[in-house]
Amino acid sequence: MRILDRLTSILDAVVDQSEPATPASVARRVDLPLPTVSRLMRQLAKARFLEADERTNIFLLGSRILELGYAARPTRMVGSIVPEMERIRDATGETVSLHVRSDDKRVCVAEVQSFNSVRRVVPVGLIVPLHFGATGQVLLAALSPAALAGYVRAHVKDASAARTLVTIVETVRSRGWAMAVDSWVEGLSGLAVPVSDGEQIVASLAISGPSTRWTPEAMQRRLDVVLAGARAATQRLSGRTSEIDATPRPRLQKQDRQSGEQTGE
Repeated sequence: MRILDRLTSILDAVVDQSEPATPASVARRVDLPLPTVSRLMRQLAKARFLEADERTNIFLLGSRILELGYAARPTRMVGSIVPEMERIRDATGETVSLHVRSDDKRVCVAEVQSFNSVRRVVPVGLIVPLHFGATGQVLLAALSPAALAGYVRAHVKDASAARTLVTIVETVRSRGWAMAVDSWVEGLSGLAVPVSDGEQIVASLAISGPSTRWTPEAMQRRLDVVLAGARAATQRLSGRTSEIDATPRPRLQKQDRQSGEQTGE
């Protein structure tokens, strides 16, 4: 069996197993020697195609798989929402990004950058824990109370921080948007709103920029525009675009599109 065949068979085995994947369990499935499988799985983990828990010797799919998958596949969601993201970018002057939940993380699947020379950069494929920032708070707010409690127990060990996060998410759920300033990246602020397909929240639409410019006051002034864009994106997903396409599109002057400092992680 060639090396590529071995690697793909190992990845397939990790995906197909109903129980946690270990080198021993994968070796039995792919009919290869345990030392060979163990070595290849650690190489895959080093390249981020797998994620290893050193304590339990359990392997999961790694972040690189998600990055490649979301970066490569065109989706109806992205194609439908990017025009509204551009409208929001033009109205706010800030970078607009679209994020979806993947288990306990969020993944950026689309970005429309600000024209400002100093701007937020959100790479497509960026993977971040759900409870980081306003973007993730919107996705957490879509969880059931039981699922939210389970996430908090697993990822927020400090009791006070856990209570604070639950309170924030409940507020986001009730008012329909989230706002954060310097929450997990110093110098960055974000405003996020949900995008739905039918009755289900499927994505978080985030507008982010430098805290010195994208202040709480600036975000509040643009909140109606952002919420309207999210509603239009939801309508696009459902196929009702006739009224949306007639909406006037405000424009901001493009500033130094190619040069200048960029902010982001």
